[in-house]
Amino acid sequence: MWFLKKKKQLPFDAALNDDQEPGINIFSPTWKSIRAWAVVEIEDAKERNCSTKRTEVETAVIRGEIRKLKDLLELPTNRAGNTSGILNTAFTAGKE
Repeated sequence: MWFLKKKKQLPFDAALNDDQEPGINIFSPTWKSIRAWAVVEIEDAKERNCSTKRTEVETAVIRGEIRKLKDLLELPTNRAGNTSGILNTAFTAGKE
C-alpha cells in the first residue's frame, strides 16, 4: 500500500534572513508550548523529589532533571557573555 509508506524527510535550512536576529522568539507559539511543558515537568519533578523513600542517587537524578529544565527555560535570557547554565556552558565551551 503506497499511501502507508512514510516520505523521506529531508533536512531543512534553518538559516536566518538578513533582517532576523539570532535567538529564541519568546512570543512564538512554539516557545510558549515548550515553556508550559517545562513548567509542568518541573512541578512534577519537585513533587517526586519530596518523597522520603528516595535514595540519595534518585534524589540527585531528579535534581538534575529540575536543573536541566530550568536551564532550558533560561535559554532566551542567556546571552553570549552569560554561561552560568549547564546547557549554555555546553554551547559556549571553547568559544572565547
